[in-house]
Amino acid sequence: MAVNPSRPAGDRPGAPHGDAVDGADAIGAARSIAAVVAAGRPWGEQHARLAPEVVAALGEAGMFRLVAPREVGGWEASPPTQLAVYEELGAADPSAAWCVSNAGVAGRVAAYLDDDARAVVFADPAASYAFSNLVAGTAVPVDGGYRVSGRWSVVSGAAHADWAVLGARIEAPAAAPEVAPGDPDGVPGSVPGGDLGRGSGGDAVRWMLVPAAELTVERTWADASAMRATGSHTVVVTDAFVPEALAHAWERPVRADRPLYRLRFTSVTGTSAAAISLGVLRSALAELTAALSQYRSSLDDATPRDWPNVQLTVAELTASSRAAWTGLLDAAESVWAAADPGAGGAAAPDGVHGGGPTAAQRAALFAAADHAVQVSLGGVSRAFVCGTSAVLQRGHVLEQALRDVHGMAVNWERIRRMIFDSGRVLLGQDPRFRAL
Repeated sequence: MAVNPSRPAGDRPGAPHGDAVDGADAIGAARSIAAVVAAGRPWGEQHARLAPEVVAALGEAGMFRLVAPREVGGWEASPPTQLAVYEELGAADPSAAWCVSNAGVAGRVAAYLDDDARAVVFADPAASYAFSNLVAGTAVPVDGGYRVSGRWSVVSGAAHADWAVLGARIEAPAAAPEVAPGDPDGVPGSVPGGDLGRGSGGDAVRWMLVPAAELTVERTWADASAMRATGSHTVVVTDAFVPEALAHAWERPVRADRPLYRLRFTSVTGTSAAAISLGVLRSALAELTAALSQYRSSLDDATPRDWPNVQLTVAELTASSRAAWTGLLDAAESVWAAADPGAGGAAAPDGVHGGGPTAAQRAALFAAADHAVQVSLGGVSRAFVCGTSAVLQRGHVLEQALRDVHGMAVNWERIRRMIFDSGRVLLGQDPRFRAL
């Protein structure tokens, strides 16, 4: 493999190995709009949605199609490239990065759609896509499709989305409670991109592609304490017709049968939280370093940058964040090399498809992601307490970073039990969770 090109000294590595085309271009596109994304963060915090100019910049840069196949103008970016983009945007605004990651579900669905369906959903090159991992709706079969109704909470990107991917049970009782199918417990239909098809109760599940015109957005996210700009409001759909072609099921054959779309959830979507968290840590460390370089204590006129405890903190955070990022990227590259012979993996005997990543490679990736989240959580907390008293004011960069990284950790904790299964696999045992 080629040596990673580097960013300026003291910053993160650049494009991933074996990914010179989409890596350099997609990561460069993310970097080119980072300033716009960061500038829109205060507005997003105030209005509990991404600023219009941020949505426009993300759309024009193709970020909402990062995972989408080439047939719809997508980047079809490899997992290492995806992580690099999420880290880059996470440093600018983790809410924007999260919305881009969420849009990746629609991009992945596109690999299964026929040409006519793709032409409808991806007609606008700058369109954005929301997603909820709740199966909270009902779908009644009718001629040509389904009548869909339901109420989905925490639909990230709902406030600006052109389309939403929403889970519904076929002929399920209208009063059925919300079910979170995001548990990576090996139940068919449990994880987006990971052998979905049926819900935990055995009912058939479809992931409905619903246009914004059919969505009623309830502003339930306005008082959120973290990741406010994701606009993860509640969405209501009432008796909307969804044609069969837009009622996706993961067990169907993939039409864009290429390495990216053969990978499981853990290899594609599940690790985005880790990269975004590391982006938050990077921006927090940069803010801390800049603030302490200019600050003098009003008590003794001392400069905190001369204090041994502060010096140790900056050194440790610099080392731990770089190590966590390198480990995460290395694990993702290992998975990708196994999935795609063109990325450096060994070809299968037929010379066409790679043998695919092993359970141990996927386990190592998840373990690296969990480590990255924990490093970010502790690192941002440490940067916060080492900052000046200004961090205690709402809206300070470090105050917001503290809230947002904990918001990311709350989301991550829902699937963190897989870390035990990772250890099980790395010890030579069979995995219990299908995602590994």
